Amino acid sequence: MALKTSNINRLFRVKSNLLTNGGVTPPFNTLSTSFDGIDEQIDFTQVDLTSSFTTSFWFKPINLGASFLVGRSTNSDYVWLRSGNQIRIRINFSTYTFVEILGNNINTGAWNHLFIVRGSGNNLTLYLNGATFSTSQIASGNHRLTQIGGVGTSFYDGNVDEVAFWDSDQSLNLNAVYNSGMPNDISSLSPLLWYRMGDSDVYPTISDNAGSNDATMQNMSASNFVTDVPI
Repeated sequence: MALKTSNINRLFRVKSNLLTNGGVTPPFNTLSTSFDGIDEQIDFTQVDLTSSFTTSFWFKPINLGASFLVGRSTNSDYVWLRSGNQIRIRINFSTYTFVEILGNNINTGAWNHLFIVRGSGNNLTLYLNGATFSTSQIASGNHRLTQIGGVGTSFYDGNVDEVAFWDSDQSLNLNAVYNSGMPNDISSLSPLLWYRMGDSDVYPTISDNAGSNDATMQNMSASNFVTDVPI
């Protein structure tokens, strides 16, 4: 009796898994980086996002309020997680406050995904966990970033994973990046910069998986790489 095509494909996948990691396909994402909220941050060479851009972060905050997820050492630019329903973005010293009123709030003690897009007409839109957060605002100017986990004397408390920047509007790829709450391989989307935040990294270097802008961990150790990841 001839095998159906679907059964042949199923047998092929089973055989492939048996040849990979003892029958279990290894997970794509296994490590994140923890921050103590006191003095830990990660520095990289300044990235200038001058027109349309997209930034993507997976994060698991312990505390909000003083949590600067990413920014610039001069305090001219940042992403500030002020509260569960408020995110403040600064671009070239101009500040934009996004207040969510429909309940799509940041969850402390749980993994969240933040996707920030500036598209045509300088329209700045935030997406939290795959859905819009607050309403769009017009935000012009160069967005310049140099560090993850702190700005000035204010530091992020929690975990960060899979950080990526694009110098283009990636709103059409939101679902591909969010992937129903599980990070995946975004190399086909050609990010400008992509930090895995632990996977394949060797302390104190956070490798840029899209280019050559490797980052350096400050006031941290190899123990900041932890197995707590979005799943």
